[in-house]
Amino acid sequence: MLWKPFRLSPATDTASRKCSSIRISYLGYEGFAFSWFYPNSPQLQNYSTLFFMVLHGVCGLIFLSSYLPLSRKQSPLSRMLKLYVAVGIISSVIAIFLQLHLLMSWIAFSFVTLTTLIMIVVALLNVAASIDARYLLLAVSFSMFGLLTSALSVWGIISYTSWGFHGAEIGVVFEAMILATVLASRLRNIEQEKITAQYLATHDLLTRLHNRRAFEDIAGQYLQQAENHRKPVSFIMIDIDHFKAINDNYGHQVGDQALHQVAVLLSQQQRKNDILARWGGEEMAILLPDTALPQAVRYAEQLRVLLECNPLTVTHKPIRITASFGVASCLIDIKQNCLETLFLEADHMLYIAKDSGRNLVAPAVATVGISPPSVSTL
Repeated sequence: MLWKPFRLSPATDTASRKCSSIRISYLGYEGFAFSWFYPNSPQLQNYSTLFFMVLHGVCGLIFLSSYLPLSRKQSPLSRMLKLYVAVGIISSVIAIFLQLHLLMSWIAFSFVTLTTLIMIVVALLNVAASIDARYLLLAVSFSMFGLLTSALSVWGIISYTSWGFHGAEIGVVFEAMILATVLASRLRNIEQEKITAQYLATHDLLTRLHNRRAFEDIAGQYLQQAENHRKPVSFIMIDIDHFKAINDNYGHQVGDQALHQVAVLLSQQQRKNDILARWGGEEMAILLPDTALPQAVRYAEQLRVLLECNPLTVTHKPIRITASFGVASCLIDIKQNCLETLFLEADHMLYIAKDSGRNLVAPAVATVGISPPSVSTL
């Protein structure tokens, strides 16, 4: 089996980076890393907690560059942030290697504080141009206020309370809630864009029918299913009569209205499992599963009459619209390209119907052993 590389969407990747930042914060600040991974190494804990604080700030900056996003712009600010991150990590590693705990403490608290200020400044610089920056500013303000409360509580500047000591955690939670709401909205928008793009790739915008590519994909999948083997299937090609004359006499806008009306009338008569599409130009196609030639011809005749009896009304003036139909039928054989055979036969019969005077249904010779009906009209 071939495995395709898994890639996160931009919004999902941004959310993942924010979650990483929160996880690192809890691992270090709450001492979970010490309890889980090295409970017998208090010396390691002294440095790891401080280093986790630096990593928390690094993840915050990575999140910032992805969230706004700065890295795509390749701005000087983005390069400065990368340099700042590198300096923070390298200086932390040096302090740990030299076992300078006081220096490491100063680096960690300074890095987190400065990182929060940087995020606020960057948000302020982009607040006028981006609604996301406004949400970021609000979220980081909660985080900074919580961090300040914890720091002042630990330093004894304000009265020590449990709420004050855990202010950094509370601020991070509110920050995460705000940004999670924004990211969830982004994900919904991305999903809607995917749905819209998929629809545009498989449908004709004018008629709202499947386009030829989607028709061939859906019909091909149906014909390749083993459970449909040796079942009858029919194919109808439809061509609007004298469509060029409609465009020439009334304009292309009326021609578009004619195409749309034909599509609506055909859709209203579409059966549950039928596959209807705009084949191209003024041509449309219908695949009729489990339908032999006689039934397909009767169905095509009903559609022909329906179109003829429903003229297009433009400025209170009726415009007669008729169509020619070519019909072919065969038994499904998964070993052969049945769809191509049906198309060629139906397309051939369509031109016979047009050469015979148009507004006709012309059936091909069936491969199911049924004698074809004669060309029909009213």
